[in-house]
Amino acid sequence: MSTLQSYIPPDVFATPPEAASDPFFYGFRHQREMLPDGTSRLVNVPLTRWDVLHPQEGDHIMNGDLHDWLRTYLRTTLETHLAKDPMTKVFSDCGIYWDTPGLDHHCPDVAVVFGIPRDQERSSYSVAEEGVLPWLVMELVSPSTRSSDWGDKVREYYQAGVPTYVILDRQGFGGRWSLHGMKRGRGKYQPMALDGRGFLWLDKLKLWLGLEENRLYCYDEAGKRYDGATADRERADAQQARADAQQARADAEKQRADALSQRIQELEAALKRGNP
Repeated sequence: MSTLQSYIPPDVFATPPEAASDPFFYGFRHQREMLPDGTSRLVNVPLTRWDVLHPQEGDHIMNGDLHDWLRTYLRTTLETHLAKDPMTKVFSDCGIYWDTPGLDHHCPDVAVVFGIPRDQERSSYSVAEEGVLPWLVMELVSPSTRSSDWGDKVREYYQAGVPTYVILDRQGFGGRWSLHGMKRGRGKYQPMALDGRGFLWLDKLKLWLGLEENRLYCYDEAGKRYDGATADRERADAQQARADAQQARADAEKQRADALSQRIQELEAALKRGNP
């Protein structure tokens, strides 16, 4: 089996040129700034590479729409695949807090935890409190996270004790995807072998991961592919919800403007009558 060092793409740690010229390359978070007159305003503060590795709630990290589709597809497919097991939980973009001194939290694109109630709602997951590590974490690489996914997270997920780490990698938007699995070994992760199709077998899940037409899919033991209808539907619903929210904000702003205009007209009329 090849070593992890030879397994890591040689260009993965190169700093994207956009990061040097774009302060918001990694994303931004809202922060309240005090003004000299005592009032305050919300400003956008650029995120750093460390922030992307350990994000806070409300951070806006730059990911493309395909990244969102894939994450939704994986979450919904795994939930469907594991639906008969009430003691398996699938997390997506949820804060995982480790039981490892000195190790900060992460927000994997997808994580699967065996042995905890799936129906219990959580805003984050604490390994120390619940006593169970995720068996699987998955990261979908984007230009702003590639070096962290292959570098910091390989070290830190191993340090946390995660048994299985899967990376879906590509170079830049529009590039070809490649699938990589790592199994925890003595002192480091070891690459997992792909089969003749280039598919990756996840034994505890009884599930295959594979690429077709540059798109990741899940397959059951018999090789039947899970389609992306649910992810497509959720993506469309999310897009519609964003459009509805944007329209609602525009309507509210128009109502405020109309009310202000009417009030100004009333004040002007009162001034003309000499009765403000």
